[in-house]
Amino acid sequence: MVQLRSTIAKAMADKQGFVGQAELIIANMIKKYNPKVVEKKWQKRWQEQEVYKADLQSSKPKYISMSMFNYPSGAGIHIGHAMNYTISDVLARFKRQQGYESYHPVGWDSFGLKYTLPELLMK
Repeated sequence: MVQLRSTIAKAMADKQGFVGQAELIIANMIKKYNPKVVEKKWQKRWQEQEVYKADLQSSKPKYISMSMFNYPSGAGIHIGHAMNYTISDVLARFKRQQGYESYHPVGWDSFGLKYTLPELLMK
């Protein structure tokens, strides 16, 4: 991190070289990040430590974060879906950091149906 800050500081001192240095820094970061290795490592660790397991019988205060049901097929998905799922996920994680037993389920719609109208119309 210190080396990265130093490189950025030097590049900013020489404004003409800044764009080239920034591109070089980004290229090096991309080379070093291998999602097949990094993601596998962290997902294994989270699973072993049960980071995302909710114990609704615990004595901690509870926080249940619900959002609209996502379509199993992904049909008709749009940015509104991403925004909706993201905010409920962020709130669930925030509450977990505050000491709540936080639960963020993805499941059935309010009628217990696994299909939504767009999916029914596709059949």
